[in-house]
Amino acid sequence: MDVLTEHVHHGRGGPMPGTRHAQRAGTSRRVIAARRCRPGGRGVRAGDHRVWCAGRRGRHARAGRSLPGIPFAHPELSRSYVAILVTGRYPSTLFSELTNRLTADFRAVLPSCPGRLLPRSRRLPPAGALPRSRLLGELSGDAAPLHRRAGALPGLVRHPTIRPSSVASEGRAGADSMVGMTDTVADVTPEIAPSSYDAAQRRSDAIWRKIESDPSGLRMLTGDRPTGALHIGHYFGSLRNRVRLQQAGVETWVIVADYQVITDREILGDIQGSVRELLTDYLAVGIDPERATIFTHSAVPALNQLMLPFLSLVTQPELERNPTVKAELAAAGKSAMGGLMLTYPVHQAADILFCHGNLVPVGKDQLPHIEQTRVIARRFNERYAGGEEYFPEPDALLSESPTILGLDGESKMSKSLGNTVMLRMDEAETLKKIKKAKTDADRQITYDPENRPEVANLLTIAAQSTGRTPEDIAEEIGDRGAGTLKSFTAEALNAHLAPLRARRAELEQDPGYLMQVLRTGNERANAAADETLQRVREFMGMVY
Repeated sequence: MDVLTEHVHHGRGGPMPGTRHAQRAGTSRRVIAARRCRPGGRGVRAGDHRVWCAGRRGRHARAGRSLPGIPFAHPELSRSYVAILVTGRYPSTLFSELTNRLTADFRAVLPSCPGRLLPRSRRLPPAGALPRSRLLGELSGDAAPLHRRAGALPGLVRHPTIRPSSVASEGRAGADSMVGMTDTVADVTPEIAPSSYDAAQRRSDAIWRKIESDPSGLRMLTGDRPTGALHIGHYFGSLRNRVRLQQAGVETWVIVADYQVITDREILGDIQGSVRELLTDYLAVGIDPERATIFTHSAVPALNQLMLPFLSLVTQPELERNPTVKAELAAAGKSAMGGLMLTYPVHQAADILFCHGNLVPVGKDQLPHIEQTRVIARRFNERYAGGEEYFPEPDALLSESPTILGLDGESKMSKSLGNTVMLRMDEAETLKKIKKAKTDADRQITYDPENRPEVANLLTIAAQSTGRTPEDIAEEIGDRGAGTLKSFTAEALNAHLAPLRARRAELEQDPGYLMQVLRTGNERANAAADETLQRVREFMGMVY
């Protein structure tokens, strides 16, 4: 049976019969999630498990009636400790699977209220017939209610039933526990729950405030696959933001992910030429090699060796639930998918964690990748580092970067579709491209992304180039039509990109300097990766 994680309340004297009693019970114990099973823990089928909140003294509440929608917080509740109680006989492999899945659920709740996770080593004693328990963490009693969204705990999801019989097909494949890939494991869909996005946005806002006041301690990992030169979609969408962070004092690491080109391509083409093009664009937009470490994936063997211990922390089903992998599986149909694509999320985790990156600028659609890296870091710390927080759990840094559509107005800019303005283009080429951009027949220029995406896209480009708002530019152009809009946009874009293009032309004349920048960055990256790999070996007892 599938089981829904629920919000359940219990008072001092045992299970409360209903909402009215629960609300008035000055309780020091609450259950935040539970398996649907018989009250009292009797007659529970093997494989059932529950999450309990024990009181200050660590005594366990009894199972009771499910009461969805009751606030977690209570005026008389000062502190709660969250524990997992597992019924039935389990080998250690399956017990770890159960507890880790519910730990992921608990972490999904944490962004919505004050709280923290406690070290893995802290446990609650067994209670009666319930043979095993694990203390997960604590929540403040004055936390905001968790039932604001339709009476449900944010982030909690449906769990598949786990039975001891499943160990034969799952747990015995390896010596240690098998755990979920994301914070909201168990058949999670690629869509991001509103509560998860809201929590990420709140963390991101707090990080932006920290950057403005004191960026020390922040280390950003960002980068691209070298599949060709960059265009204005890359520039307005992410490159300018990277330079802003670098200028603000955030330690910057930029990866040229050449190995990842072959995740979905059989023919590399001129990979060295693509790397030079990408590096030239990086330096031209303002990434400073004196303040940033720019390196190639393939030149840092210790980084790639981290893949092996990281792969021990994930399973095939978990990898297949990653949105990028799921999309590739759907596109592949019945054809086989390469192992490199299947393990793509683990590559990204290694890229971020080898240098102890704790900040990754991403868009909303990339949040699942960061969550997976956070979970991999957490599991390494718990399984191999003895609870020491060796790897940081990186945060996503969200920004309001605009999405620049292709000049056809129907999709993102793509070199293969020919709907781009490349950074390396000169003024004449840019004007020619903009003049061919798709618009509509209405001479009155208005900013309406929903109904007039082509016109809105040109207004967005012009606004990003001038620092004005799209509405202001539209009002200025008025009824002078698309021709005037295109001329205005081309002129504004060329003026904005002029210093960048001049710098790019200088860099193209000095390939030796470009390669020296890359060699220096590779040396720094190798030093960091070697140190990290050595510590990983020490944690795993593999220093000989």
